[in-house]
Amino acid sequence: MVTAVAVLVLTGLSVLLAAPAMAHARLVATQPAAGETLAEAPDQVLLTYSEPVEESFSDVQVFDPAGTRVDARAARIEGPEIVVPMMPIADGGTYTVLFRVIGVDGHPVESRLTFTVEPVAQLAGTPAPEPSESTPADATTEVETAVPTGPTDPPALPSPGAEDATDEELAVLPTLDPTTLGESPAVDPQSIELEDAGPGTDVGLLMFRILDYVALVVIAAGLVGRLWLFTDERPGVAGRHRLMERVTASGGVALAVAAVMVFLFGLSSAAAEPLPAALGGELVGRFAGTRFGRLVLIQAAIGLGIAMLSASRMGRRGPWAAAALGVTAAALPGVWGHAGTTSPVPVAIVSDWTHVVAAAVWVGGLAVTLGVVGRGARDMSGGLEPVIRFSRLAGVAVWAVLTSGVVTALLHIGELSQLAGTDYGRLVIAKTALFGGIAGLGLLNRTRAIPELRRAVQRGASSAAGGRMLWRLGLTELAVMVVALGVAGGLASSIPAEAEAAARVEFIAAQLTDEATVNLTIDPAQPGSNVLHLYILGANGQPRPVDGARLSLTGAADLPVDLFVSGPGHYTVLDQTIPSAGDYLMAVEVDLDGELRRATATVTIR
Repeated sequence: MVTAVAVLVLTGLSVLLAAPAMAHARLVATQPAAGETLAEAPDQVLLTYSEPVEESFSDVQVFDPAGTRVDARAARIEGPEIVVPMMPIADGGTYTVLFRVIGVDGHPVESRLTFTVEPVAQLAGTPAPEPSESTPADATTEVETAVPTGPTDPPALPSPGAEDATDEELAVLPTLDPTTLGESPAVDPQSIELEDAGPGTDVGLLMFRILDYVALVVIAAGLVGRLWLFTDERPGVAGRHRLMERVTASGGVALAVAAVMVFLFGLSSAAAEPLPAALGGELVGRFAGTRFGRLVLIQAAIGLGIAMLSASRMGRRGPWAAAALGVTAAALPGVWGHAGTTSPVPVAIVSDWTHVVAAAVWVGGLAVTLGVVGRGARDMSGGLEPVIRFSRLAGVAVWAVLTSGVVTALLHIGELSQLAGTDYGRLVIAKTALFGGIAGLGLLNRTRAIPELRRAVQRGASSAAGGRMLWRLGLTELAVMVVALGVAGGLASSIPAEAEAAARVEFIAAQLTDEATVNLTIDPAQPGSNVLHLYILGANGQPRPVDGARLSLTGAADLPVDLFVSGPGHYTVLDQTIPSAGDYLMAVEVDLDGELRRATATVTIR
C-alpha cells in the first residue's frame, strides 16, 4: 500500500512539473485583431491556432454590418493558419468573423471576433481643425466626432496616411456608430450564427461514445472470464468457456457498431449538417481521410476481428488473439481523442490506455463474477475460486485506474481553479466521487463478503448469506460503474479544462507604430475579478523594453487600472475588477523611445 501511494505521488509530481499542452486547437492570433479599427478594408483575414487544424470541414465566414457574407469562400488552411480572402469592402462598420475549425482530435472549436472598418473615402469632407493659440503645433490633435442626425455625410477624421498627419497621431482611429456608415441597417454581431448539425447530433455522438466504452467492457468481461476466472478443469467449465466466447463476440459486434456510429455522428458534427444531409456527396470520403475518421474506422474493423475470432473456436489461441485486438482497440479512443494531442503525447496515450483497460477489466470482471455468484446461491463451493481470483485482479485494477486517472487529469487541468470553474473539471470531480464509492463497495466485498463466503465453504455450511451480501454489494458497485461510464463518455466529448479556460480569455491586439504592437489578454473576461497581461511587442513579435505604459478601460465609467511591471514590455494586473458585462474602450499609452504612442480597441466582457 505504501509503495503504491509513493508511486502515485511521484507520478503526479512528475506530471505537474511538465508543462501541459492544449488538447484542442486554440486561437492564438488574428489579423485583423479582435476589436481593431482599420482605416482600410483588409483583403484577407488570418487566423493562427495553437496546433494544425483539419483541412476538411473547418469553416470561416465573414459578415458585414448588415449580416451579409463578404468573404470570398475560398479559405486556405496551411498547418495552424487559416487564410480567408475577402471580397472588396465598400461600407464601413463592424464586421463579424465566425470560425469553426476541427482539431486533429476531431472536436469542433467555435468562436467569433469583430473588427471595425472606417474607410477614408467615407470620412472625408470636413477638414481637421487648426491648432489653436493655446495648443502647441506639435501636440497630438484631438478630433471630436459627432453622429449626424440627418442624411448628411459623417464628419471627417484625419487619416494616418494624410500629408498633414503628425508623428503623435493615434494608431487606431475612434469608432463611429456602424449604422451611420453603411447603406443597410446594422445587425447585432452576436445575432449572427454559424450553422450547426443540431442537438440530435450532439446527443447521438455522446451516446455512441458511451456505447464504445460499454463494448470494451463487454469484450473485457468475456476475455477475463475465459482467460482468468475459469481456468480449472471442473465439470461445466467448457460450457462457461463457450459462454465467455459468445460474450466476447457480442462485445466485438457492439464495438464495431459504436465505432461506425461515432464516425457518422462525428461526420455530421464536423460538417455542421444533420446526419442525413451529411451522408450525401463526397463528405463521407473526405471525413474518412481525416485523422479522426481513419482511427474510428480502424476501431470498427478491430471490433469485427474480435467478433470473428471469438466465434471461430480456435482453442486457446483465439481468445489470446482477441485479447491482443481488444488491448489495441482500447488505445484508440485516446489516440483520436484528447490524449493524442496532449503533450507529452506518449505519457498521455499510455495513461489513457491504462485507464481504459483497467476500468474495462474491473467492470467486466465484476459483471462475470456476479453471474457466477447468482442471486443468493446456496452452494458456492465451485464458485469461490473465481470470486477470489477476481478480487485479486480488482485490487490491481483499482490502483491502475486511480494512478492513470490522476495523471490524465493533471495533463488536462492546469490550475486548481479549473476543477470547479470548467465543465471538464466538474466532470472530473463527479467521476472521482463515483470512483470513491466504487472503491468503497469493493473494499466491503473484499473485507466482509468474500471472507464470509470462504468461512462458509470451509465449514461446509450454507454460503447463502455471504452470497447475498456479495450479490447486493456487487450489484450496487456495478450500477455506480455504469454511471461512471456515462461520465467518462462526457469527458471524452468535452473540451479539456485548459482549453476551456483558454477559450474564455479575451485577446486584443492594436497597432502602435509600423514596428510596435500592443497585446492585451483578459482572463476570464467576465464580470468580477480578472487577470490582465499587457505586452508591448516589437517587429520580431517579442516583448520590447519601453519607458512606461498606461492602460485605461472605459465603459459606463472609467475603471482604474494599476499596472505592475513584470518584465521588459510586460505588465500585469492580478485582480482587475470589472463590474458588468458589455463593451469597454481600451486605451493604451506607451512611451516609445521618448515619444508618446496611443492605441485604442474594443474589449468585450461576456
